[in-house]
Amino acid sequence: MAYLLIDGNNWFAQCHYATPSEAAATFQRRLQTVLEQIPHSLAVVCWDEGPTFRHTLSTQYKAHRGDKPEGYYDSLAITRQLVDDESGAESFGCQRFEADDCIASMVRIAHDEGEMAILFSADRDLHQLLVTGIVSQVVGMKRVTPNRLSFDAITAEGLLDKYGVKPMQWIDYRAIVGDTSDGIAGCFGLGKAAAAEVLRRCNTLEGFFQTPFAAKISQRQRTALTNYRSELPLKRQLLTLVSDVPIPAAVLNRIHS
Repeated sequence: MAYLLIDGNNWFAQCHYATPSEAAATFQRRLQTVLEQIPHSLAVVCWDEGPTFRHTLSTQYKAHRGDKPEGYYDSLAITRQLVDDESGAESFGCQRFEADDCIASMVRIAHDEGEMAILFSADRDLHQLLVTGIVSQVVGMKRVTPNRLSFDAITAEGLLDKYGVKPMQWIDYRAIVGDTSDGIAGCFGLGKAAAAEVLRRCNTLEGFFQTPFAAKISQRQRTALTNYRSELPLKRQLLTLVSDVPIPAAVLNRIHS
């Protein structure tokens, strides 16, 4: 049984900005199509539930994001009710955690149960969860017929091909380059190529600090990254997904039924 783990807020935003007046219906139609295309699966829609522990850690976390358009949250509430009442999928969120943390917690359970997991979200934070042959991520989809979607997916191998890093290196990679969408600044002067070079040569940032001349980067970049070390604990806390969010009994019952 595959676990289909859906970032509800990410999906809803896509549906709302595409067709604001039909966001709830579009979301529901997308979910039903996925369930039909991947039968014998357990679908769990995960939701954000307000401010999280990351907002407490950093006042800059997602602080630049503007207000949602009028009617957005009303439509979101309708969507969540439809998922609960009519979809056949489970859904949950957890106070102080994000949907991504709920997904990470479900991935842990899938691993414990020996099941595959497919993540549905465009959020790159979830790349840290990819596992060869076990966890993949659908980052985009396109409706090719009224009853069928094509999936744009990334795997652990695809991550290495695209970014030059492995899933286990993704947090360090993001700590170096930053995440502007979440208001997390990276190390000034180091971009994607330099980050990949550091991690290819040194495996981890700790490995870099032990052998800083192993990476073929400029002295200015080497100095900048060395000086950046004191900021890493906070950046890692912000970037690392939590995998022990409480799972509702209803979801656990579906898993073990």
